[in-house]
Amino acid sequence: MGLAAPEVLAAALKRIERATGSFARYAVPRAITLTREPWTIENGLMTPTLKLKRNNLMVRFESAIEAMYRKR
Repeated sequence: MGLAAPEVLAAALKRIERATGSFARYAVPRAITLTREPWTIENGLMTPTLKLKRNNLMVRFESAIEAMYRKR
């Protein structure tokens, strides 16, 4: 069973829902993509102060992001 298996994604979303129970509904993710690739300074996905490099993430995961929006 891989990270894209429906059961795996459903379990991860359920865990996210429990962790974000006090958030406004619009702030709770409805679709996710799981990856084994770590987000690190070395691969350019984080800054030295551990902030996300959003532009780099959007480029790296462009097809996955588009697929999540198509599912909605």
